[in-house]
Amino acid sequence: MKWIPSVPLETLRGWERAYSDVVFAIGNFDGVHLGHQALLRAARERADELGCRSGILTFAPHPRRYFAGPETKPFLLTRGVDERAALLEATGQADVMLELQFDLELSSVQAEDFAQDILAHHIGIKHILAGPDFRFGNRRGGDMLQLGRWGQELSFGVSAVPLRHDDAEGGVISSSRVRQALVDGDIETANRLLGRPWSAGGTVERGDQIGRTMGFPTANLNWPALQLRPQYGVYAGWAAIDGADERLPAVSYLGTRPTVDGVEERFEVHLLDWSGDIYGAEVKFWFQSFIHPDLEFKGLDALKVQIQQDCDEARRRLAAAA
Repeated sequence: MKWIPSVPLETLRGWERAYSDVVFAIGNFDGVHLGHQALLRAARERADELGCRSGILTFAPHPRRYFAGPETKPFLLTRGVDERAALLEATGQADVMLELQFDLELSSVQAEDFAQDILAHHIGIKHILAGPDFRFGNRRGGDMLQLGRWGQELSFGVSAVPLRHDDAEGGVISSSRVRQALVDGDIETANRLLGRPWSAGGTVERGDQIGRTMGFPTANLNWPALQLRPQYGVYAGWAAIDGADERLPAVSYLGTRPTVDGVEERFEVHLLDWSGDIYGAEVKFWFQSFIHPDLEFKGLDALKVQIQQDCDEARRRLAAAA
């Protein structure tokens, strides 16, 4: 998949029907959940019917983040645009991803101008697909019904793809629903809606060695700045070091460590039945299930007993999942 990142409106205005051979799926694609994947498959099918390429039209930063400002509470389901691009590419449904820079200038474009100037003239889309609830243009002034009418006038096709529903519990699959599941510690639901285990990761930094002194060394990671925090607590899951294919059984902790009077947030990953020096390495953790919320214990001895119980429980759950 060819990725054209963060194209500003000024650059876009210099194009003339630059992607006239592409069927685009348009959206924010935060998390690339099963609903997004269904939309991408529909775009690929339409592209095959028309004998052209399949593409993704998206925005960076996420419009919600732009309007809320830098102080907004993190809500993204990925670490950022790089991970989103990797997940989109992994679907195998797109040949090109065009990412428009979302800023004051783009957000000020009226819906009709977005359809006429950006979609029809500058990008030159052949066909565009989105969910039936997709809105676009200044103050979200355009909808799929209007886009369909403008498409007829401007000679590009428009398809509203039905929203994907959750087979297990019903209801529409959405990024908001995945976020709520994570905040509730409902990892199983979040993973089901995503179609894969949710993950987070970062570079291993030197911590205060408390876990090591108790016999449970941890990889101390900074939680990705833009990524949503799930419920604080302990999780069973799998980890990989420096992008290796091998996934190691692991248990993670996200919280403030109240037992040792902690204040700052910590994200720690303990690799089960593995040892080695990984300072400076990149570690990624896939969340399999929620074991318990963040707890405060009367001392390190009680904490050590609980950590051992958490490791045993993580082994049991991971073995059952495998």
